[in-house]
Amino acid sequence: MSRSQWHKFYRSRVAAPADVLFDLLADLPEYRRWLPGSEQFGRTTDVEPYPVRLGSRYHDGRPDGSGRDWWGTVTGYQPPGCLDFQHTIRVAPLRALRRLIIKAFDQENVRTMAALKRYAEERPGR
Repeated sequence: MSRSQWHKFYRSRVAAPADVLFDLLADLPEYRRWLPGSEQFGRTTDVEPYPVRLGSRYHDGRPDGSGRDWWGTVTGYQPPGCLDFQHTIRVAPLRALRRLIIKAFDQENVRTMAALKRYAEERPGR
């Protein structure tokens, strides 16, 4: 099977302390507190080890849906400012679907960042 890699960095200015943002992003099973479900994302499960740390693996996206076998790994973990993820998405006819997968993944990352920004900036007690 051919292996394709895609790297993209996402950036957003959020008026909240770095440690608050880091804690929200590192608590993978609790994204439902601030991230509504979508066509691409339902929840994050099977987080091991938990609490999240360097090397933690997790099942992402829509874990119960057919064809949604998406796995991620925490590849960078330096509180309160660096949290990196690598996702593995296995698709049979990769060449035909690559553009659609990348577009959907990109849209989901932008949606996630917007939801995190809204939640962190509107939190009571900030």
